[in-house]
Amino acid sequence: MLTKQQYEKFTSELRARDAVPVGLVPPALPETVAVNVTASPKLLGFGYSMLGARFATSWVLPSGPAVTPRISAAWQHAFGDVTPAAALTFQTLGTSFNIAGLPLARDAAVVDAGFDVRVTPQLTLALSYFGKLAGNAEDHSVKGTFAYRF
Repeated sequence: MLTKQQYEKFTSELRARDAVPVGLVPPALPETVAVNVTASPKLLGFGYSMLGARFATSWVLPSGPAVTPRISAAWQHAFGDVTPAAALTFQTLGTSFNIAGLPLARDAAVVDAGFDVRVTPQLTLALSYFGKLAGNAEDHSVKGTFAYRF
């Protein structure tokens, strides 16, 4: 059971993020000597929404540094056209063909966890992990920070 003082230092938050529409128009292709290819412009339109929770707390160690651990987890859903594609044409031959890239993940789990250690009022050290996990794709990163304010 948390004491009142411990509870006041604990932060939790339910999060929902509205869709963020993203639109991309592919740039014009550079012309090469051997092949003259044109791309028909296509607007790739997709958006994201997220629903999750975030938890954080902080405490001061007996030796003086303040430690702030945090974790968040969310479900991210993409909607709209999530498969990048383009129609290309050889200008000299008039032959057209389509290309498609790897589709973006429609649903993914997003996890962010880490901690900050404020060694002095000017010096903070931090370590964090970020991961996005979907059915056919994963993205992981670890970040360390050394911040000195003067």
